Amino acid sequence: MTRSRLILMLYLATGFIACTGSSDNSPVIATVNGGKIHRAEFDRFIALKMGELTSSETPETLRSQMLDEFIRRRLVLDQAASE
Repeated sequence: MTRSRLILMLYLATGFIACTGSSDNSPVIATVNGGKIHRAEFDRFIALKMGELTSSETPETLRSQMLDEFIRRRLVLDQAASE
């Protein structure tokens, strides 16, 4: 898979997640390049990644790793958008 294709797929996936939470009132759990990541947005990301496993069943270490991955994806998307 080419880099541009991977970036496009990440962009579309994250865009979908971001669009579904435009009026998110959940707590902000991280800030990436000035953009806020809300708890509900991250929970949707986990749900997409984990399938039927609910966020309450996810061990904290796994949630931490998933947040790291989510932030890395946002950074890649921000970098791709600026090029």
